[in-house]
Amino acid sequence: MASYVSDSPHDEAAAQGYRERPARRCDASHASEDIWTRLSRLTSILIVLVGLGCSLVCFKPQLERRDQLKEELIARAAEYKKKSAEVAALDAQLTWLREDQNYLETKARDLLDLQKDGEQVIRVIRQR
Repeated sequence: MASYVSDSPHDEAAAQGYRERPARRCDASHASEDIWTRLSRLTSILIVLVGLGCSLVCFKPQLERRDQLKEELIARAAEYKKKSAEVAALDAQLTWLREDQNYLETKARDLLDLQKDGEQVIRVIRQR
């Protein structure tokens, strides 16, 4: 086997099995191309961010209006539930007035402040 002797560090690296890395091109056209690519990417990102900001500004009033309408809907649903309970109570009272003559007579005497002969009426006034 022949020995290889060289004074160059590159030759020594080649003898040990290392490959020499090709030199990077560092000319003006490659650097300007890299700058334009980066600027293009940055511009694209900025356009997307501006678009998102504009859409947020445009849709914010509608989102606030939607929230306001939701609150109003909840309030109206509670009012509807309360009124439905009142209607059910009045329907029950109407049924009693139509079907029970004693209830009708008692209710009429109470509203008109009437009493039968020999009857004593005791009124209880409740504080609210």
